[in-house]
Amino acid sequence: LNRCSDRWMKKINKTASGWITTVLILTVAPVGAQVNTAAKNLLEEARRLESESSFAEADDSYEMVLDRYPESPQAQEAILALANSRIRADEPDEALARLEQLISTHPESPNAAAASVLQASITRRGARSPARPSCPPPRRIALESSPGR
Repeated sequence: LNRCSDRWMKKINKTASGWITTVLILTVAPVGAQVNTAAKNLLEEARRLESESSFAEADDSYEMVLDRYPESPQAQEAILALANSRIRADEPDEALARLEQLISTHPESPNAAAASVLQASITRRGARSPARPSCPPPRRIALESSPGR
């Protein structure tokens, strides 16, 4: 009796294991698609806010993308957008930190390539600014008029 019940238990376990795997696959796949759609919607909302010059609200939405969906492709785009926002706010150090975050976490991404270009541009601009001497304001030269003219 034990041998028989052991055989049946093994069959049940195999069947249950296969059934559980199938259920997990069917359950997880749609969730991944839902996450991707939600991240896209949140990113689109952030872009809309940015286009309406609601920069603080747009930044909040970009941060939400990063918090809620850190592994999504939209998170990479949100990091780039936040870096651009920091450039616009004249905060190059914060922009560079965001760009470094993207480059270090997703080095093979096309977004990382764009981040590298932007990083080089910020660095180049920052290196030139202090070294460039300030030019004095232009002077007006009064031309002397010759007597009799």
